[in-house]
Amino acid sequence: MILLQVKQFVKRREKVTFDDICHHFDLSASAAEAILQRLIRQGHIQKLAGQNCSTGGCPSSCQQQQDWFIWLEKKYSPLKLNLEIQ
Repeated sequence: MILLQVKQFVKRREKVTFDDICHHFDLSASAAEAILQRLIRQGHIQKLAGQNCSTGGCPSSCQQQQDWFIWLEKKYSPLKLNLEIQ
């Protein structure tokens, strides 16, 4: 059930941070990571690593590096190719 709730949360907001998910659902970092990894594998969301804080709400211009998760309207499926280079 929590998987569906996290999926809907990301879809509604379109772009969230890892901390947003942990705080909103009161999840530990390891629990949130497991849920997000499953949604990434299913192709519903994509992780954007190390994006600077862009809220503008930080009084000290923190420039904190955060992982962002974005909703993918069309499910993402990685293309698997077996290539042999000679």
